[in-house]
Amino acid sequence: MAAVIWFSDDDATRHESVGGKGRNLALLAHAGFDVPPGFVVASEGYAEFMRAAGLDRELPAFLAGLDYADPAALEAATASFRKHLLDAPMPGAVAKEITEAYAALGPDPYVAVRSSGTAEDMADASFAGLHDTFLDVKGADSVIDAVKDCWASLWTARATAYRKARGFDHLAVSLPVVVQMMAEADVAGVMFTANPLTAATNEIVINASWGLGESVVSGAVTPDEFVIDTDTLRVKRRILGSKARETVRNPQSGRGTLTREVDEDRRSAYSLTDDQLNALARLGRRITRHYREVPQDIEWALVDGRIHVLQSRNVTGVDFTWDEDLDAWQTDPDDPETVWTLQWSNDFWNGATSPLHYSVRSYEFLCAQRYLRNNLGATDMLGLRMFKYWRGRAYYNTKLDALNAQNLAPPSLRAGMLNNVHPDDRQAVLDAPFDKSRLARTVIRQLSDPRSGPYAWLKLSYAYMAEREANEGLTAEALHELSDVELKAHIDSRIQRWIDFNNQMWLGFFTWGAWSIQAIASLLLKWFPNMDEGEFTSTLQDLISGLPLPVNKQAEERQELWRLGNIIRNSPELTSLFKQHEGTAFFDQLGDSEEGRAFQREYTSFIAEYGARGTADRDWFYPRRVEDPNLDYNSFQAVLKAENNVAPLELEHKRRIQREAITQQLLSQLRDAPLGFLKAEAFKVVLDYAYRLLRLREDQRHYLDVVGQSKKRGWLELGERLVVRGLLAQVDDIFFLTWDQAYALLDGQSDHELDFLQLKITGRRAVFEKVHRRELAHSMYLKDQAAYETGGHDDVALAGEQDVLQGAGTSVGMVTGRARIVQNLEALPTLQAGEILVCNATDPGWATAFLMIKGLVIEEGGLLSHGACLSREYGLPAVTLQNAMRRIPNGAIITLDGARGRVEIVSTDDGESEQVSADGSPTPIGR
Repeated sequence: MAAVIWFSDDDATRHESVGGKGRNLALLAHAGFDVPPGFVVASEGYAEFMRAAGLDRELPAFLAGLDYADPAALEAATASFRKHLLDAPMPGAVAKEITEAYAALGPDPYVAVRSSGTAEDMADASFAGLHDTFLDVKGADSVIDAVKDCWASLWTARATAYRKARGFDHLAVSLPVVVQMMAEADVAGVMFTANPLTAATNEIVINASWGLGESVVSGAVTPDEFVIDTDTLRVKRRILGSKARETVRNPQSGRGTLTREVDEDRRSAYSLTDDQLNALARLGRRITRHYREVPQDIEWALVDGRIHVLQSRNVTGVDFTWDEDLDAWQTDPDDPETVWTLQWSNDFWNGATSPLHYSVRSYEFLCAQRYLRNNLGATDMLGLRMFKYWRGRAYYNTKLDALNAQNLAPPSLRAGMLNNVHPDDRQAVLDAPFDKSRLARTVIRQLSDPRSGPYAWLKLSYAYMAEREANEGLTAEALHELSDVELKAHIDSRIQRWIDFNNQMWLGFFTWGAWSIQAIASLLLKWFPNMDEGEFTSTLQDLISGLPLPVNKQAEERQELWRLGNIIRNSPELTSLFKQHEGTAFFDQLGDSEEGRAFQREYTSFIAEYGARGTADRDWFYPRRVEDPNLDYNSFQAVLKAENNVAPLELEHKRRIQREAITQQLLSQLRDAPLGFLKAEAFKVVLDYAYRLLRLREDQRHYLDVVGQSKKRGWLELGERLVVRGLLAQVDDIFFLTWDQAYALLDGQSDHELDFLQLKITGRRAVFEKVHRRELAHSMYLKDQAAYETGGHDDVALAGEQDVLQGAGTSVGMVTGRARIVQNLEALPTLQAGEILVCNATDPGWATAFLMIKGLVIEEGGLLSHGACLSREYGLPAVTLQNAMRRIPNGAIITLDGARGRVEIVSTDDGESEQVSADGSPTPIGR
């Protein structure tokens, strides 16, 4: 074959002949993009050179003798081989083709001679900067020399070691060389059609500087940086670079380049105008579409106002997730001034959130939100988005709670409603005038609607929860018999079931219910003015703990889990079986004995009632106990380890007695005050209503998880069908598509080819797993897809760095003990009796851990979070501390002060403490 291939030739798209760079340039040229003309000295030319020089015969022995463990020896050996290569003459036929092709470009033109390795620009190996490029080369002989110099760069110590480390066969790689007309740029740089730092695929990032792009690509200067919204082409952010030097053609020799200082005026000016940025961004969008939406790393040059494309390749080394897909269904505008918070998810959707779960649940929540706002007449809140998806987590619109507080409460009661409002904005909300007439209209609307009266909404909510068959939906077997159309209709009915229930419940939950909790705090402050802050906090916590009978659904579940654990604990046979067979193997062995079968029957009944529960993270991706009995094995293990083996309902009874005693004490004080009888009766009414709310709060989570599990069964059936049809690689890939994408794939109407969908799935899964392992840090607030914080960030506190960590107290008490970091429920067996549990958050799946621990530190959740409520029931101190699992050394002795929200690191135990590594396993520190 020919040694020279022009960009316009059909063979120019053959990667094995022209390499990564050459193929991309040919593809761009064939598609009509403004690529400076040129050709490639192909792999065949390199092979002919190696044969003619006899280097192909020397190569195996040379490679066999390389010592990669000795850098000096490797450098010497590769330098010797390169000298042989450079000393060898170019074969006459190859030299003739290069000379003729160069002449066809014009009379002695300036060209760029650039390496284009056959292993370059791959997803897992870019070879960036390892092979040489030569600019402003002039004359045929100089071009031939530059081609040989590029070939020699294939055999540097760095390139050889890189291939060895990445597993490339040295004998299989080749180095085609691009020869291309020089673009003598006024401004040049790099454009990423997705943000390589944040992985946002709806942002274009442009780096630009004066002169040739080599100064930007090589990192020799700090360029200007521009971040542009891909859809609107709005310049979101611009950073002025120093641009202290520029690379230009050597004015003395007339060939080659030099670097020179840039004058102060040009340093202080942006190198691109808004019109030029707009043109570049449009070009980036076109190129990305040409590459089927895969983000591109584009080198460009601006010459006399004309943009030339010098290279385009896939961006490597970034887990792109295409987060904008997940909010594409939203019709309300995405206001760039909106501040988003992670706090809402920390309270309700803790842990990683999968794309499928988010795309469904965000829609469900927005429907319920709009239904509630319409019912309240709050039309000013209807056009606001509720959520934004970002890197595996859901962010909540802070403006919603700001407006809600202003609309529904006077300034004196707003402070407790601002948890999801940015700290910088809270004072403005507190100072905002209160429209009493608006509140009056809201109350009248609530009272006039038979669904939303103060007790009607409670009754109707429980009526929804009592419809067990409607909540549970179809079995997996029944779903398998449905057609595709019927399956989608069933999933949609499950989604609508959730929406209908929350439409009803939210009518009172966020009005009468919220007002009742606010009223308790307000009445304590107003009617008991002598309470200090600590007494107020303690009293408030006592009043909302130990709920009156009947027992709520979550308390029933805890009691049953404890009872089953104690059946094992009190049976020598079952205890022996439990210790001999770990995890699911224990359940598999139960059928071999009468006592085992009896326990199996008890456990089967438990699963029938509570199988949809059992994991801290609410996302469907994670297994529930009906799917993975190992979750309960860990819980039973905690029961067996427990030193204080008291029944949960007995503990709750004690808390109930304590609450009743404090309540009677407060009522007695009120009766002795002016208008005491009326005050006492009013206080009792408010407390009774708050208890109804809190009981519903506990009960509804059980029923919503039952509905959620019915949705999950539907999605798993859909995923299995897609796997059978060859459209997904594995069933749980379904969780990394959006609702619309999953349906479109099932219908054969997907907008994307399967390889691109798989690229999305792979990137989203990688980020999801990093979030789950707590390896990916998130800012508490976002604005315009950038971190928007107040004050500094919380960093890791190692031994000796910081002794006292300030958080928020959620259950009073003080205790000293050993901290045990537990990343997830699977790691629960590492927890020992008498330790202080440090984790991200808890849910009913963690209930048995509270039988063992002395205290609790969680990263996410407020006063009414599961961990806080259960800590108060068990009489344990608890603190919420951001990034606690990174800030507290695992195994350290700490003092936990639940009243003041403080964690004091007393000792790291003389080097025996550990810190949790990135993969969740404990690794020693200080050794």
